[in-house]
Amino acid sequence: MQHFARRELPKAARNARAIDRERALVASMISLAHDLGYRVVAEGVETEGVRTQLVEMGCDEGQGDLFAAPMASDAFGRWLAAR
Repeated sequence: MQHFARRELPKAARNARAIDRERALVASMISLAHDLGYRVVAEGVETEGVRTQLVEMGCDEGQGDLFAAPMASDAFGRWLAAR
């Protein structure tokens, strides 16, 4: 039985490749949704960096902790009135 040298990418490189694939997938889904006439709302937006990337990809709206924590409807009314 032959043994072949196992070559692996460093963990950081594997993570970078995975992130690139995820970005391509998200950008493709946003494009497809727009092509079908839908507006796109991203859920779970927690950082300004993610928000910026989504806007650059053409995402129409976002929701998540970056904007406000989950709240009851009466608290939402007060939160909205304060803006």
